Amino acid sequence: MANESHICDNNTIWGFGSGFLLIYKERLFFVTADHNLHPEDHSPDNPDGQRIGKDYNIEIITNNKGPELTTIVLPIGGFYHLTGYCFEGMDKMDDETKGKVLLKFLNGITEKHIDIEDETLPIGCRIPDLIDVCISEVKSPFPIDLLTNQVVDSEGNIIIEQGDKKISLIPEDEIKLQSDEICVVGGTVHNNLVGDIRLERVNIFNEMKYSHKYNNNLIFNVNSHFDIEDWKGLSGAPVFTQEGQPIGLLTNGPGQDGDVTVFPMHRILKIIDSMLKLERI
Repeated sequence: MANESHICDNNTIWGFGSGFLLIYKERLFFVTADHNLHPEDHSPDNPDGQRIGKDYNIEIITNNKGPELTTIVLPIGGFYHLTGYCFEGMDKMDDETKGKVLLKFLNGITEKHIDIEDETLPIGCRIPDLIDVCISEVKSPFPIDLLTNQVVDSEGNIIIEQGDKKISLIPEDEIKLQSDEICVVGGTVHNNLVGDIRLERVNIFNEMKYSHKYNNNLIFNVNSHFDIEDWKGLSGAPVFTQEGQPIGLLTNGPGQDGDVTVFPMHRILKIIDSMLKLERI
C-alpha cells in the first residue's frame, strides 16, 4: 500500500496485507480488510474512532517479472466500505427531541466532525462501527494474469507451484462450523523490503480452532505458542475449512488471549448485494 501523500513522487510502501478474488453472481470482486485501505481510521492513535477520510492505494503483487529486478504490481481501486451507526435509545425520545438529534447527527456527518463527548447523541452515533471489510468490483479484465509464488510445507513438499494462475473463490451458502473445528488461513508473512530493492517474504499456513460467534463475527483460537510475526500481513486473507470451503476473511490475528477474528463470508455477500443494488439506482 502506498501512502497517497507520497504517490506522486516515490513508491513508498506503507505496509503489507492480503486479499482475494471472489466470483459472485457471475461478477468478479476483490475483497480485503478495511484497515488495509484505511489504516489510520482503525489505528489506536485515532481515539475518536471517526473516519479520517484518507484512502491508501492498494496494489496487487502479480508475481510477473518486470524490467530488471522488478515485479509488476497492479493498482486496484473503486472500493466500497461501510460505517455503521447505532441509534439505540432514540425510540424513547419525543418527536421534537428525536428531530433535533437526527439533525445534529446529519450536520456532524456532513461537516465530518462529531463530538464524542456530546451526550445528547447516542453513543453509537458518536463512536461508529468501522466495519473491517472493503470490496471492489473488477469490471475490466486484468491486463496480465495474477500468478502464484511457490509454497512448500515443513517437509519441503511443494504445495503450490511457482507461476500457476491464481484462482478466484466461489462462495457457498453459509457454512455451520462445529465447536473446535479446525480451519486454516494462509498467505505471505515476514514481508521485508531489503535495501528498497528486494522483497523477502515467507509463505505460511496457520491452523486455528473455531470457538464461537461474537458481534456477527467468527471467533477462533490458536494455541499459546503462536508467533505474532507469522500473522502480520494476513489481514484480508481468506479462511478455509479443511475441505477447502471459504468461510470468511481474516480481520484480526491473535492477541494475547490467542483469539482470531474472521468476517463471515455470508456477510460479505450481503454487502456485495447492497453494492449491486446501489449501482442500479
